[in-house]
Amino acid sequence: MPAQVAVTRCPDYDPTALKHALADALNLIGSLGSVVKPSHRVLLKINHLGSHHRIDSAINTHPEFLRVVVELVREITPDVVVADGLDVRGFDGFTSSGTLEICRQLDVELLNFRGAGYREVTCSDFETIDRVPMACAALDADVVITLPKLKTHMLCLMTNAVKNNYGFVPLRLRVNYHRQFADPDVFSNLVVDLFRARVPELAIVDAVDALEGTGPSRGGVPKRLGLVLAGRDCLAVDAVSAAIMGLEPAEVATNAHAARRGLGEADLAKIDVLGERIEDVRSPFRLPASRLLVQGVLRRLPAWVMRFFGAFSGSMREFPRVVRDHCIGCGLCVRHCPEDAVTLVDGKAVIDRERCIACFCCQEFCESDAIGVRRRLLGRILSLTSRVLRSARRLIRRKPVTQDGCRRED
Repeated sequence: MPAQVAVTRCPDYDPTALKHALADALNLIGSLGSVVKPSHRVLLKINHLGSHHRIDSAINTHPEFLRVVVELVREITPDVVVADGLDVRGFDGFTSSGTLEICRQLDVELLNFRGAGYREVTCSDFETIDRVPMACAALDADVVITLPKLKTHMLCLMTNAVKNNYGFVPLRLRVNYHRQFADPDVFSNLVVDLFRARVPELAIVDAVDALEGTGPSRGGVPKRLGLVLAGRDCLAVDAVSAAIMGLEPAEVATNAHAARRGLGEADLAKIDVLGERIEDVRSPFRLPASRLLVQGVLRRLPAWVMRFFGAFSGSMREFPRVVRDHCIGCGLCVRHCPEDAVTLVDGKAVIDRERCIACFCCQEFCESDAIGVRRRLLGRILSLTSRVLRSARRLIRRKPVTQDGCRRED
């Protein structure tokens, strides 16, 4: 049976509209009851990046989206826990996002992986690591439902169902991985290893408000997409999501690695897209000019051209920069930088460009919106060129080939 991905429209976060959209999406792929049984303990893995992003930032899973999912799951089993790993202990970090309030209203268990225990996982088919500590709550759950927010990502180009597993790993290790696997393609394969360690049984994507630009946090810009996606094959969900964003699924390295390793279906021709058609809901995202995007463009060029441009690769990357007027000298960026590239000078953060590996941990943990993005000229040119090329490809795809080999307008 081919992989199935449901795509339904949802104009906003009105609870009634959400319930209809989510119920329709789940029914299209065989109903929630085909995944969750009355005796199951279900862990809802939200996408909760940091402890300071507001509800309207389109960075975290929206609390109203979470509310409806909890209510639907509770129609089958009462044993439900909402969870993610924060940069602080306790539950106060869930306040700004609205998650804490929703869980209190619903009287549903809320869990911060930090301090709740991890257990080592080993897999013979890991490719970047030998073993990894994963959240016990995820490993012990009968069913894991991942609830990602559809966003762009500086290193992975897109973050969605596969990437949401990154939150199962302890925070300090997540930060260290940015240093250890600085190459975006290798880092993306690490993400696939973490996905392989505990594959969720179901993915339900919050794409009502998505995030484009220099995601996955404050550098991005909210984008009203008005969609909900659902599927039991997380890779298939990510492939369809990438296509909706205006990408070829294989352009996202996590998709390419997961498909190569047989962890799901990434070929759109082999995925049953139910509900809305991709062509009808496609809305190209503004993308970060990350190294992954650069490499995706360069590897289409002749080898001698790649060697020529290799010397200038640093000019194509995005790097963090300090917005001094916003910086309050709290030191969060200093504590969370895996390369010790950030220091405080006269009460303001200063980034050592020679040590910086552009992992943007400083931006993720900054609570003052004081870390911006510095894109060099060549990177801006390349980003514009990539957008033009993708627009041209979309125009070509809209013109079917006739029997005489010519393309015609629909």
